[in-house]
Amino acid sequence: LSVDRGVFVLKEPQILSNAHKSTGALQEAPPVPPPPASYCPPVEHRPTHRVTAGPSSSAADVDERDAMQLWFEARWARLVAQRRAREEPRDEPAARRLARLERRLTRPLSAEQQAATVAELVQVSAQRDAHQALMAADRRRSAGGSVGD
Repeated sequence: LSVDRGVFVLKEPQILSNAHKSTGALQEAPPVPPPPASYCPPVEHRPTHRVTAGPSSSAADVDERDAMQLWFEARWARLVAQRRAREEPRDEPAARRLARLERRLTRPLSAEQQAATVAELVQVSAQRDAHQALMAADRRRSAGGSVGD
């Protein structure tokens, strides 16, 4: 839409020849622009005999691959151990966890520690209430039969 001497003129939409009709997405990649004039590609300094896979280079590659595999396995084992260590306290029942938090509140704590503990207590209580509400709703839904399902 453009204005020509106070009159609105409706222009035809410009359609790219290689654009998909419904989405406007290009069907083929646009051409790659030429590199800047100051660009010079890197020069290969490798000896040519290194290109062919010799026994020493493949052995080094295998050793490097094995070392990487061992490193990843050790890292994975560490992460799993850390997760298990974090989740161990979560196995205790909620009532015992609440009692432990309430005992911590009776000890003299700094204002920051006390605020953090109160926040944790509120969060645990809210989680318990939400869990109980979800369980009750699930029981009601399953007791209602398959009328609404």
